[in-house]
Amino acid sequence: MAFEILIVEDDIDSYELYSDFLASCGYSVSGADNGVAAVEAALRSRPALIVMDAVLPGRSGFEAARLLKSDPRTGHIPILAITGLVQRRFLDEARAAGCDGVLGKPFPLDALAAEVQRLLGREGAHVSAAR
Repeated sequence: MAFEILIVEDDIDSYELYSDFLASCGYSVSGADNGVAAVEAALRSRPALIVMDAVLPGRSGFEAARLLKSDPRTGHIPILAITGLVQRRFLDEARAAGCDGVLGKPFPLDALAAEVQRLLGREGAHVSAAR
């Protein structure tokens, strides 16, 4: 059974890149394009991991992370923040929001794979060499 990863990204090109890559690694992928839809999707599907952009329309990724981490139904789900905002204050904000990891854009896909493996633990370490 493949782990489900929810990718929250409003840039369609980035979404397709991450989605295609993670699917090629054997993960099941679903998506949302804003913070409100991210919370709804996470409550509905309870993914194994959420990869969420910080800057999203409607509700930011950090706001969505705070909501998800405060809800007992989703608080256990690891959240990997992806952001072009790599100044210290944004990294601190990601941690304060409950994000379990942060990747600064742009990042190599190998870094995404490594963070996914780390956050899913040994069980999730089935990423293939299909890069």
